[in-house]
Amino acid sequence: MYDTLTGDTVETKFLTFEDLILLGKEHPEKVFRFLETNFFPQEIISWRGSYHLPAIKYSQTPITGKELVVELECGLARTHCGYKGGEYEYYLYEYDLSNTPYLVYDNSSEEEYKICGYILEDCEVILLTKIDPD
Repeated sequence: MYDTLTGDTVETKFLTFEDLILLGKEHPEKVFRFLETNFFPQEIISWRGSYHLPAIKYSQTPITGKELVVELECGLARTHCGYKGGEYEYYLYEYDLSNTPYLVYDNSSEEEYKICGYILEDCEVILLTKIDPD
């Protein structure tokens, strides 16, 4: 939730994995980019080494909706190698797709940003982010 300059309160909702997969399927040819950056969603990793908290790593390599869907679905289904060794997995059909992923630029990122909306443009889907207060 946030306040506008006119005094209105706008309700926001963090996008889930399911939301992002559906959005990618709806806009397969558009490039997905974070607002006012040259960063794009990349792959699924663990949030700060907590393997039960998935995060989306972002990079400077553009990605289309079609590519994002493949990346998310594969990332939720494959075996990951842990930072300190060992393996962990997220199962696409067993993992709770209602969870909202964190966003990280590198594995040591401490910000608690999540995707809270999007803007459709001609050739892009602009992803909006904010810090999760919880």
